[in-house]
Amino acid sequence: MATGVIWGLWHAPLTLRGYNYPELGAWAAAVFVVTCVFFGLVLGWLRMRSGSVWPCVVAHAALNAHAIGVSAFGSLDEKPNQLLNGHGGAVGWVLLAILAAILFLLFPVRGNGHLEQVGEVGVAGAQRAGGGPGTNLR
Repeated sequence: MATGVIWGLWHAPLTLRGYNYPELGAWAAAVFVVTCVFFGLVLGWLRMRSGSVWPCVVAHAALNAHAIGVSAFGSLDEKPNQLLNGHGGAVGWVLLAILAAILFLLFPVRGNGHLEQVGEVGVAGAQRAGGGPGTNLR
């Protein structure tokens, strides 16, 4: 969660210039910090589960592309409520929180932050687990 706060503050200069929430003024930075905390939970799970930053890079790019795509289908007559709509509003926060809860509860991260790969345990670990050399532990 702390990483999400730091990430949100990192974006504050752009956010305060109206990049994400042009209608919210100075509140935009605080709103985006909340968005970063919820999305940061998902990215943190991806990083810990995979052991790599690349799934996080792809997820971040996908979220940005999604935001651009969704805004392309908005009404020109009515401005959306920026505190409710999209991934950066309350609806998005709830969906990201649900996704993070599902990921952490159903697919927990174990041990040193990521799953052990087959072969990383080695012969000694396989023997302790009841198998011999070349035993597939999965």
